[in-house]
Order: sequence, then structure tokens, then C-alpha cells
Amino acid sequence: MYRLIGCTRRRCIKAVGSIPVGLVIALVGWSYWAYVFHFCTGVIFAASAVQAVAYLMMYHFLLIMFAWSYFLVVNTSPGHPIQMDTTEFVGAESIVDIQLSENFRRDSGPPPLAPLYGNEALEPLTLHDNDRGYEDVAIRCNEGPGDSLRPLEVKRDGGRRFCSKCNNWKPDRTHHCSVCAVCVLKLDHHCPWVNNCVGFANYKYFYLFLVYCFLYCIFVFMTLAASISNYEDFFMGIGVMGFQATFIFVISGVFALCLLVFIFVHTQLVLSNKSTIESMEGARRILLPDNTVRMAHTANLYDMGMRQNLLQVFGHRWELWFVPVPSSIGDGHNFPFNRDAYRKMVNEN
Repeated sequence: MYRLIGCTRRRCIKAVGSIPVGLVIALVGWSYWAYVFHFCTGVIFAASAVQAVAYLMMYHFLLIMFAWSYFLVVNTSPGHPIQMDTTEFVGAESIVDIQLSENFRRDSGPPPLAPLYGNEALEPLTLHDNDRGYEDVAIRCNEGPGDSLRPLEVKRDGGRRFCSKCNNWKPDRTHHCSVCAVCVLKLDHHCPWVNNCVGFANYKYFYLFLVYCFLYCIFVFMTLAASISNYEDFFMGIGVMGFQATFIFVISGVFALCLLVFIFVHTQLVLSNKSTIESMEGARRILLPDNTVRMAHTANLYDMGMRQNLLQVFGHRWELWFVPVPSSIGDGHNFPFNRDAYRKMVNEN
């Protein structure tokens, strides 16, 4: 069907997906016209020039931060696995039903447990740019610039996770997006409002987009509500503001309420070090030291504590946390894991 209209599937999806983005841009453009020219200039400036200038300064600051975050989450790739050479392990005729060699299967095992000390307490964990939660001397999967530390998550048979659609290995926390038809590092979800996947490389921008969009909407709603409250009669205040400002008053209030729910959900995900997909799919298969596979039903192996979880997304420099610039920790292929939770899972009967 796609060929009949002279377009590939990916191009058609991209074209259709641009409609919500255009809708967001049009809605923001219209809100700018209504708030700046109809409300601030037409209503507030007539009553108090100082108040109008203060409103405009705060409005434009929030608008810039919101637009900056939105531009980056739309145009930044979420991150994709490095293309590995699979010819050593996979034949061209058996790419779907992949069979790994015994040597590679052993190399795909989980990292060793952290050593015990004196009172059986685990060594305190600290997170640095090169810290993966286990020793960097662990067996590597391939030699060369695309090599990566052996994974923690495995398939049902204990083999390394592989994507037959992308013909490539799947690092930990990587999932295939059926919309974009590509594997994404630490895929959170595919968002139609940004026409892009939200993953490892752009999740911070997505979170800031939610925050600044909420602040933008709540600021518009509160300033308009304050103006209406200045009149004894509610409908008189509505009449003074006009249709444009009244409509944006309603829309901003509805959007602010919806965005508050999204911010609450994603804040919980950040603090628990989970993606939306991981919170929905639940257990994952982990390879134990005795080469058996166990489902991690209750253990969140990537939960390093709220502070470390927060740092993984926003980075060590607190002054950059709410600025839409790259500051996330890691490469998206390897992630630190909670050794204590891993040990408890190993010791479960």
C-alpha cells in the first residue's frame, strides 16, 4: 500500500507523525498571540504597565525554556545500539532463529558478585562516569570500538538478547520500537506529540519539556485567573478579557492538570530508575552465576537509590539539571546495577 502512493512505510509514518508536532506549534503560537497581544497589552498594560512588563518577562522565560526543551526532544536521537558484527556467530540463513556458540554464551554471563567484607556488608557503591556497577575488566563481547561489557539481561535459554528485525545485539534495557522500526537504548516510549522515541539520549529533554510546559500553562492560567478575580462578577471579568484570553484560560488549565499527572508518573520512574516499558513489563530474565536463568520478579536491579538514580538522568552538576543541555551519565549500552539486590535474587530459593 505504501508503494502505491510512492512512499515508504517509515516516510509515511514520519509524515503523519509530524501532524501532532504541527498542532503543538500552532497551539503555542496562538497562545502567544492571545496572551501577549490580547491579555497583557490589551488588559493588563492599561491597568499597570509594571505588572504587564513583569508578566511578559516571566512568560517569555518559560516560553523559551519550554520551546528549547521541545525542540531538543523532537530533534535529538534517543540513541541506538552500536552495530555489531554478527557474522562470527550467526549465519545468514538462521538470523531469525539465532544460535550462539558455546564460547559466546559463556561470555554473555552476568557480572560476578561483589565481594563480601568482614560483617558480610557490601562495598558502598559510588557512581562515576566509568562505573558500570562491576569491574571494567569483565569479559567483553567483541573487540573494537563497538565492544561492550557483557550484559545482565538474557533470553529464555540464557543467550544474549538479539533483535532479528535490526539484525543486531540488544544491550540491557534496549527495546525495539515498532513505529520507528529500530532498537532504542533504554526505550521509555514512543511519543506521538514529539514524533520521536523517548530513550536514553533524550529522556532528560522530555522530562524538562513536561516540567516547562506545565509551568508555562500554570503561569498563564494563574495570571488570567487573578485578572478575573479582580472583578466582582465572574462573567464581567470574562467579558473584559475577551474570547481569546478566555479560551486560553480554559485550555491552559486543562493542560496543566494533565501535565501534572505525567510529571508525577515520570518523577517516580526517574527516582526508581525505571522506564515506562520496564514499569509495565515487570520481570526480566537474568542469568545467574550457575548459568541458570531466573525471572527478576520483585528485584529492581537498576535501582541504585534515589540520589544515584537522579544523577544518572540529570548528571552530577546540579546547575545543569533544569537546563536542556546534555548531562546524563553513561553510554546507554551498560548500566550500573544494585549488587545487593542481585545477591538477594541469587540466594532466593
